[in-house]
Amino acid sequence: MEKFESINRLFIFLGGFTASALFGDFDYLIKCILGLMAFDYLTGFAASAINGNLSSTKGFKGLLKKFVIIMVICSGHIADLMLQTEGNYVRDAFIYAYGALELISIAENAGRAGLPVPSFMKRVIALFQEKENPEKEKSA
Repeated sequence: MEKFESINRLFIFLGGFTASALFGDFDYLIKCILGLMAFDYLTGFAASAINGNLSSTKGFKGLLKKFVIIMVICSGHIADLMLQTEGNYVRDAFIYAYGALELISIAENAGRAGLPVPSFMKRVIALFQEKENPEKEKSA
């Protein structure tokens, strides 16, 4: 039993060391973005279940997108290390940007699930859902 506890402690140590090296401080911003990513995934799952269009392929793609967001945040921390900043400015900027997108996605998922979404949020969601239109770019 002691051997199992020692191995368990080793894995916890290695996991914490790796997370610290990749993310920097495990502060409130990291906790917030991880929470928002989990809520976005779960609300997307719930909305798809309610609408009867669950798809393991879409779910896996969603998880891969979350993984890419984590890698972008980690690269922001590495950029902070390279720039020798006093804080985590680049990492934090990525977290704020992706946090805002996660919040918008959560509201969008709530709407897909049939919950009322405030009109200002509908306008924000519509802005992010617009596809690029080449004709608009030519006239601008």
